[in-house]
Amino acid sequence: MRRAQYPSQQRNNLIDALLSELNEEMNKTDSFAEAFARVSLIWMGYDPDGQVVFVDGSKDRGVDAYLFADDNLKIFQFKSQDFTKNFDRELAAGTNIVSDVSRIINFIQTKDPSLEVANPKVRQMLSRVQSAISSYNVDITKDELFSITVDIVAMYDGLTPSAESELNNIRASMELIEAFGHVSSCSVAYVDLNELLGRKWHETNSKWQDATGKPTEHIKVKILQTSATS
Repeated sequence: MRRAQYPSQQRNNLIDALLSELNEEMNKTDSFAEAFARVSLIWMGYDPDGQVVFVDGSKDRGVDAYLFADDNLKIFQFKSQDFTKNFDRELAAGTNIVSDVSRIINFIQTKDPSLEVANPKVRQMLSRVQSAISSYNVDITKDELFSITVDIVAMYDGLTPSAESELNNIRASMELIEAFGHVSSCSVAYVDLNELLGRKWHETNSKWQDATGKPTEHIKVKILQTSATS
């Protein structure tokens, strides 16, 4: 996982800005989970009203939203705290935050997952992916495998050691998966609160400072683990 850096003294200001946008979005959605999903997508550079398909309703198999292209599928899972109450800015995410990833990947790998899925938007996603993977793999000019990525976007400060260990194990065991009879590459990214803040800082500051506040031409990233790519 890569953590974008920003001046530490700006952390609370950036969190306050995030909370302000979340509360504004809450006035439209009346759901802190949906508000976090939409605002975090914007902070990550996506258009929640254009690019991303939200999966509504029950029995979503852990899929909150997805972004589809001819050569890849990106699945989003959002994990929010209830920021309308006592939001803990220092709380690390536990194993329950990453536990759904295996469930998502496992159902994609079943022989015919559409037969086991009741949610119509998830069925639609699977139908599109099945068609795309089949078309992609018959194209002999393609050098790379079809790519499936799961992004866990969490309103938490990193991971507990046990959660990080579980996520690393999941990544190591699922670098290649079989989906609809074809091998695809698979990766899992964990985007936490600090990553979101770093991306916002990167976007909004034309005069760069490093984490100590000194002027710089670059923003540094810190590699927290190297057992698998994100």
